[in-house]
Amino acid sequence: NITITDDATPFEHIGNVSVVSGDCTVNKSGDGNITTFWINDNGTFNAYKTCIFKYLMKVPANTSDGTYTNNASLSYQDLNNTEFSKSAGTDVLVTINLFPDVEKIANDTSLQPGDRVNFTINVRNYGSATMTNGTVTDTLPPGFRCLNASGITNGINCSCVNDTTAICNLTDLVGNTISNPLSMWVEAKVNGSATEGSNENNVSLNGTRPDGLPINRTTEAKVFVNEPKPQLEIYKWTDTIKATPNSTVIYYILVKNTGDGDAYNLTINDTMDFGSITNYSTIPNGSADCNTSTKSCNISHLSSAGQCQIKLIALINENATDGTHNNTVNVSGFMKGGTEINKTKLNDTE
Repeated sequence: NITITDDATPFEHIGNVSVVSGDCTVNKSGDGNITTFWINDNGTFNAYKTCIFKYLMKVPANTSDGTYTNNASLSYQDLNNTEFSKSAGTDVLVTINLFPDVEKIANDTSLQPGDRVNFTINVRNYGSATMTNGTVTDTLPPGFRCLNASGITNGINCSCVNDTTAICNLTDLVGNTISNPLSMWVEAKVNGSATEGSNENNVSLNGTRPDGLPINRTTEAKVFVNEPKPQLEIYKWTDTIKATPNSTVIYYILVKNTGDGDAYNLTINDTMDFGSITNYSTIPNGSADCNTSTKSCNISHLSSAGQCQIKLIALINENATDGTHNNTVNVSGFMKGGTEINKTKLNDTE
């Protein structure tokens, strides 16, 4: 009556038992955490005999990492029906084979305010187990604004949850997801408040292991922000040496950008207290949009090393007094990232 009770909790017995060596037969009661084996159909096992048999165990997917002891207890009787028992055990170390990884790649690492940058995020699994409930959280640096986010791999849903954060919900990250990772992208705009120099863009990956425990990974992508600054210069002159009341005077205004960065939406205002502007034009024609009624001109884009010349005709007031009068020209606008720029030129007219 040789009986072996094998307790493999939390493992599970599966399949048939087979004899490796020995003059014996072994039967099994069934599958489960605990099962029973019988030697020689509960018959006699002769002296000095050996029976070696093997069987399969399954480690459930939700088994946590750790060392598990598999205990076997042996019971039998001698010819006098005296009962005896023995026990033995062996340890099994379980380590979940799950090795997720996340990377982030910028399509351009040298940026300036006003630029848009696309980040690609790839999630891989170098293990064989599956990660579920995966989410990717992309936190943009200060001064970067999330515009769009979308999954590249089917089934991934992404969105900008606020100006600085995008969240993506992943499909299951199955084992050996390496050459075809779960991929998504995030589009961001660099604002004028972005810090010049290196900016770190942090990404975190969170998910659930087969045993229900959380698992996470983090990475970062560095981009560099450099804001080339425009430098405006203003020149104003006239060919008329002296003006008289009720006469017209032709003035020329030249706006130059001598800086490294471009200037945008420049507004040119000419202020005079001794006359009124009756006409604006640009040289060459169309390089600025001038409006006589508002007494201003607009330059939508003045590139580095660019310039724009404006011609204006002023009518001197009939009651203008003798002497020198102030004539002020102001140019205001923006850098690419939205930072304001302003330049004023003071001229005298006699």
